[in-house]
Amino acid sequence: ILPVTTAPADRSVIAVAPIIAAPPVPAPAPATLPATAPALRAAETADAFGRGLAEIARGGQVGGSFALEGLSPQDQRTLLAVLHGIADFDSQLDTHPSREAVVGLLDMADRIRAVAPLEIPRMALSTKVQGFGVYDAIEPRFLAGREFSVAVYCELTGFSSRIGERAMWETRLSQEIMLVNAAGDVIWRDGPSTVVDVCRNRRRDFFVGRVIRLPAALPAGKYTVTTRITDQFSQELAEGATDLELVSPEQP
Repeated sequence: ILPVTTAPADRSVIAVAPIIAAPPVPAPAPATLPATAPALRAAETADAFGRGLAEIARGGQVGGSFALEGLSPQDQRTLLAVLHGIADFDSQLDTHPSREAVVGLLDMADRIRAVAPLEIPRMALSTKVQGFGVYDAIEPRFLAGREFSVAVYCELTGFSSRIGERAMWETRLSQEIMLVNAAGDVIWRDGPSTVVDVCRNRRRDFFVGRVIRLPAALPAGKYTVTTRITDQFSQELAEGATDLELVSPEQP
């Protein structure tokens, strides 16, 4: 609260010195902040993408005269996958309707999947797994003091597939499942085990369904079921987790 100042009773004139205006001081130029690493990476990728489109418009070869040396290997693979798809679409338009030329874009999507990072977007505990997206999820709550089995369902994106014997697409993974208590300690472990899938067509959807059997000696409490999946072709690692609770028979 500001103090209240009253005027003097005799209302005498108070002399005020004249204000001399000082010459204006020019404002400093705004400092130019250095570009952050993500911003610089995005700018370099955008520049390379623009040069790639210009090369396609001139009828040149993707990955030919425009340089990608400044990009990371991951960005190079992703950018080339996109540009190859656009180039295929563009070349097909000369002789095929746009509907048929879309095949080049679909091929581009497959190439991008191959260079996407390995991830586990969905993980759940279930009683039965029948296929991709078809599983019977359950409430992760079990009685302590009893041995029980449960299926661990994981969906994968960014997995690698290669043409193997007999022109079959092969996906090769290793999986490890752990039970972690509330203190962060691994108290039970299963695996690692190898998962191999062979298919005549390149898979776009992929899942792993694995049954684990937990021992009766586990005390009541809250746990985390953690899985680690390694792509044996790309050597990428992905982790997923879901909750699990063990309750004593006396608990409601």
